[in-house]
Amino acid sequence: MRAVPHIVRHIQLAFLPLVSGLLLCTTSLAAGIEVSVDRNQATIGEHIVLSVKVEGDRGATPELPNLSAFDVHSRGQSTQMQIINGAVSSSVAYNYILVPKKTGTFTIGPAKVAIDGNLYQSRPFTLTVLAASDAPQDQSRIFLDAKVSTLTPYVG
Repeated sequence: MRAVPHIVRHIQLAFLPLVSGLLLCTTSLAAGIEVSVDRNQATIGEHIVLSVKVEGDRGATPELPNLSAFDVHSRGQSTQMQIINGAVSSSVAYNYILVPKKTGTFTIGPAKVAIDGNLYQSRPFTLTVLAASDAPQDQSRIFLDAKVSTLTPYVG
């Protein structure tokens, strides 16, 4: 009966460094903010998907740049967490739909976020909004030929 507590003690000592290492590695590797759009050109009536990715602090909320030329609608957020070789990284992507109010070329300034007392900024980018009549027309033709697999189909 004395061997069982001795084995349990060795198991506890073997897992102690592992648990301590996981607790100490809860900091993120990288911190920052990144902004991306699904396209840089749209027409009136179309929408643009804007994604603001904050890395390093899942509780940090980004400050959006001036988007007065667009109606902005939140599409929620998604969270990602990774543990690779004991290093923990996390990010939150805030998703928005931008609906243009007017035509023109708009330079969108940087989004900002404060993480651990440091201010991070994304890069500015340009969006072009065209009138619906100025939309590029697709000149390719599509031909579709469909056939059924049986000539005597039945319901059910």
